[in-house]
Amino acid sequence: MRAIAPSGEVGTARERRQAPPRPCRLERYTQEVSEDERTPLLSIRRRVLLILLWLIAPHARASDEEFWYAIYLEGRKIGTAHAERRIDEEGGIRARMRMELAMERNGVRIGMATQEEHLESADGRPLALAGETIFGGQSLQRYEGEIRDGKLRLRLTGPAGESRRELVWPEGATLSEGLRRALSGLEPGATAMLSLFVGDLLEPVPVRLRAIDYEAVELPELGAVRLLRVEQQTDIAGHRLETTLWTDERGAIPKMSMPLLGSHIELLACSRACAEAPSDVGGLFERSLAPAPEGTAGLNRRLAWIYEIRSRDGGGVVLPASAEQRARRAESESEWIVEVRPGQSAREDTVPGAQYLAPNRWIESDHEEIVRFARAAVPSAASPAEAMKALEAAVAKHIRDKSLAVGYASALETLRSRSGDCTEHALLLAAAGRALGIPTRVATGLVFSPAFGEAREVFVPHAWTQAWIDQRWISFDAAQNGFGGGHLLLATGDGDPWRFAEGIAQLGRLDIIGVREAAEVETRR
Repeated sequence: MRAIAPSGEVGTARERRQAPPRPCRLERYTQEVSEDERTPLLSIRRRVLLILLWLIAPHARASDEEFWYAIYLEGRKIGTAHAERRIDEEGGIRARMRMELAMERNGVRIGMATQEEHLESADGRPLALAGETIFGGQSLQRYEGEIRDGKLRLRLTGPAGESRRELVWPEGATLSEGLRRALSGLEPGATAMLSLFVGDLLEPVPVRLRAIDYEAVELPELGAVRLLRVEQQTDIAGHRLETTLWTDERGAIPKMSMPLLGSHIELLACSRACAEAPSDVGGLFERSLAPAPEGTAGLNRRLAWIYEIRSRDGGGVVLPASAEQRARRAESESEWIVEVRPGQSAREDTVPGAQYLAPNRWIESDHEEIVRFARAAVPSAASPAEAMKALEAAVAKHIRDKSLAVGYASALETLRSRSGDCTEHALLLAAAGRALGIPTRVATGLVFSPAFGEAREVFVPHAWTQAWIDQRWISFDAAQNGFGGGHLLLATGDGDPWRFAEGIAQLGRLDIIGVREAAEVETRR
């Protein structure tokens, strides 16, 4: 078996010295792979972009080729993508993809990169896969696995250590070559369905392709090119991701576009020098901020808040309801009235699933260090509500370095490093709760901040923890000294960042046009 593994480094200075950029003039948007250029490769805020990697590399002719892309958000270059596809010495098809993004959060510059590699047989049968995610120079997670006898045997590696898993390979699931074959056979008006295995998610996702028609597309350095427009729908963790692809007669994709943060992100094929030109680091995260209405800073966060919310793009807004959040439509499909009531005592009809008590690769609630931390923080006779309050305070105290430079560290990694932002607080608190037998989940949304970097009075992306107590989900926030009316819920999940796709899809699309205090409500827990 020919195993594959990520390189472990992304875009190092040494690699760039070895492979000097070509002149920024494009004869064609694919280039032959040279021996010195075969170097393979985003935090909850870049996970939606990962799916783009599956659309880059597979679409080439039978020969060895590579592709370079510049990534744009509203005309601002925010990153680079590189892909290659080649036939190895044993006839297997090897596809490598790398994506690098640059962003800035509150003055902290953060580099993000992700890499995928697939090995498939000449007829498209999946043989092996590997991948790695790097954030701020740190490898968040790395996986590599072989597919043999209907099983996927995986090795997972992160800062907290290494583990092995064995999964049943889903029947009919494909990797890069399967997607390439589906796309290359499309004609205007045709459709195709396939099951695409996403290594970072460790499960397949359904993909639907619909070819529209040929149209002229402007490309950097090439001008107008006649390409086939294809609409792709991908269902990820309950959220439908809409992507538009433009392909040529060989199945290559010189352009793709998808919605992100209320705008559209585009990948455009160009030369390497063009793709690796400097990026605008401030363009991505700032799109997720929502300006607060005047006077919001004077509201009491311990009381209930009533929001008036409108969709920026006129589309439908999806806002979840819980014991603490009530949402109803206003006068149109794009307007909502939301009430956030801390300490709301109404019980819920839902029953938490087993995943909210079970450990996973991000919430290692069965690890002895997590269990020891949780038991040390909570008095033996404490009720579940008292236990979660004690854990909330313990997590807030334990994480000393309130760092925005951490991507999406697991609970165990955070316990050891004592560093992180809201997501690390939320995951560690959720893990500690589960360690004591309390079902927990991770909530994502927006929280009001009087100041964030140079911005004043804004709602910023945020994560916190919810625990199932007395037949309802109650929120706890170790990063914000407790939950309050300034928290706006967008999604919940078991801790795996893929589960927040629905919430991420709302970021950058919401305008909060009004906020006021509701009638005072009891806030006891």
